[in-house]
Amino acid sequence: LEFRAPLKTSAPLQKALAALRKEIPVLEEDRYLAPDLANAAALVAAGTLSQATEIALPTLS
Repeated sequence: LEFRAPLKTSAPLQKALAALRKEIPVLEEDRYLAPDLANAAALVAAGTLSQATEIALPTLS
């Protein structure tokens, strides 16, 4: 999404991206991505990203 700037996505997705970026910085240089992927998975599992969108989504099981 960030590569498409200055275009913007929907407001809910902007909120989800902001929540993601609080925990996972933008990839500006090469780095080991396993910690970022684990953090992203934890955010999804905890419902953090869906809560950030303020849209009721079905729960994952």
